[in-house]
Amino acid sequence: MVMACATVACHSGGRAGVARSAAREAELRHSVEAALVHYDTLVRRLANDSIADLYTSDGELLGTNQRTIAGQDAIRTFLSRFTNVRVDTADMHSEAITVSGNEAVQWGTYRQVARVEGQGTVHVQGRFVAHWQLDATGRWRLRRMLAQPTPAP
Repeated sequence: MVMACATVACHSGGRAGVARSAAREAELRHSVEAALVHYDTLVRRLANDSIADLYTSDGELLGTNQRTIAGQDAIRTFLSRFTNVRVDTADMHSEAITVSGNEAVQWGTYRQVARVEGQGTVHVQGRFVAHWQLDATGRWRLRRMLAQPTPAP
């Protein structure tokens, strides 16, 4: 009888732990989604300093046919070159998020419409993968962001 009670207690506690774990993972996924929305808002505003600050100190910005831009200062410098660009729309949509401890990997799509001085309107769309790290303050920061445009139809 004691073994049966211990077994039931163990299993029900185990289920509660799994439920708490699943709830925590869902909460973390939701917070990653919120971080992406914030990133997307900063891109629309071309808030270069704030975008760079979203990266970890050794964060990396990667893209097709460009060198890896590593570190907040390098990312800030890279973004500051786009003074002739006005972003009309920027939409990023998450398709999948995997959370493991204090890290998350997010896959999704993006679409941007921007006006480039002297070149007119540019439409860009593609896929992205973001590697997020949860810092000591509970804020998600980008460790690595890769954007890969899809070819125009």
